[in-house]
Amino acid sequence: MRAEYNQFQHLWGIGCVRVPAGALPYPISWRDIEADTRWTQHLLRGMGIAPGALVHLSHYYSELAQLWPFYQATRDLGAVIANGMPSPFDAYRLEMYLRRFRLTAAIGIAPDTLNSLEQQGHDLQKLFASTAVLAALPGAWERLRVLGFKPWRLIALGPLLAIEAPDASGARFNNREWQVTGGGDGLRVSAGPQRACDFRELETGVAGMVEKVEGAAGPEFRLFV
Repeated sequence: MRAEYNQFQHLWGIGCVRVPAGALPYPISWRDIEADTRWTQHLLRGMGIAPGALVHLSHYYSELAQLWPFYQATRDLGAVIANGMPSPFDAYRLEMYLRRFRLTAAIGIAPDTLNSLEQQGHDLQKLFASTAVLAALPGAWERLRVLGFKPWRLIALGPLLAIEAPDASGARFNNREWQVTGGGDGLRVSAGPQRACDFRELETGVAGMVEKVEGAAGPEFRLFV
């Protein structure tokens, strides 16, 4: 029993990756979580998340391995985080936070969430008007833009989440931890040598290309989808 425990004690947990090949196990180590948290903290600072901010994060619990660094990074920045699921049945929770508190950011907005809010009779323009940062998944991102908002764009690529600023300057991801390649058959993801998972050329089903651009800290690869 001890030998079996020692084999897995470096793991933070085993998450889930959903790609065209199906649902795959996603082992993630404590080292991976720390690396992802550092990168996410830098990203959130760039989004304007500061001490005292209130952030709402929507995700399914099967995505916790990808999203846990957002929880940790938000707390490390001195901000407060609330959560919910991007399902039609949980949209009321986001509406409650928007109504009762002044949210700094709503991250993970999904089409089902917007559909449910509208079906409940809410005016989306009024509902999100006082929230400084909106970050949405495909389907919701386009609708928020039509309504006049400037949302950040979330792009799920299996084990990682890429994020594009409202200026459409390419979706950022942690270049140190992941390699993303593009082509006619879509974007593929490979894990860095230090990560607990061993994904190699994992097909994500997302069409796009990878370009090297000049970032604030120097050249970096970004995604254009």
